[in-house]
Amino acid sequence: DRIEYKLEGATVQNWTTYDSPFVITNEGITTIRARVYDKAGNLSDERISVVKIDKTKPINNSIIIQLK
Repeated sequence: DRIEYKLEGATVQNWTTYDSPFVITNEGITTIRARVYDKAGNLSDERISVVKIDKTKPINNSIIIQLK
């Protein structure tokens, strides 16, 4: 019948009905919790996924090749 998701951590959002893709932009770790209701009103177990957003620039973005 419907899918709901909740965000915890760097991005926080209470249970929301999923009706389109969403974007997480806050730097840090965000836990996504999802659950599903069927047409009879039964609730599924929660599924959990963790997302880490790191906007820090690399310190060393070069490669050194030494030939001997």
